[in-house]
Amino acid sequence: MPSPCRKCGSTKTEPMHHGLAYRFVRMFGYRLRKCSRCRRTRILPESLRRMRSYTQTASATQAVSATRPVAVQPAISDDFDPDGFDGCPRCGNFSFDRTPRNWIERGLGLAHMARCRSCGKRFPYPQP
Repeated sequence: MPSPCRKCGSTKTEPMHHGLAYRFVRMFGYRLRKCSRCRRTRILPESLRRMRSYTQTASATQAVSATRPVAVQPAISDDFDPDGFDGCPRCGNFSFDRTPRNWIERGLGLAHMARCRSCGKRFPYPQP
């Protein structure tokens, strides 16, 4: 598990664009990631990823063999109130991921965007 972010304390990270900086950091055995909460750039050791995936795989096989499979719940973010948000504009699903804005959207100061997991529609990310 990665160390907590110095700015916000979150341990969850997301992948970054595989550009020049990503490749440079990767040459030295590290991964370039961004914090899921504050979007700060983070450099994590590559060995941590391999070790974590191995331990998750081993624990997942033990958990599956010990218990019955559980129905997967849709990923609903706790940051927003579902009463004021109707879900995806196309299908109404509450399962979505935050997507990066392009340079035009950032330049115009538009809201963050989300993409529906079921239909792929891109829409403004609901604000808390």
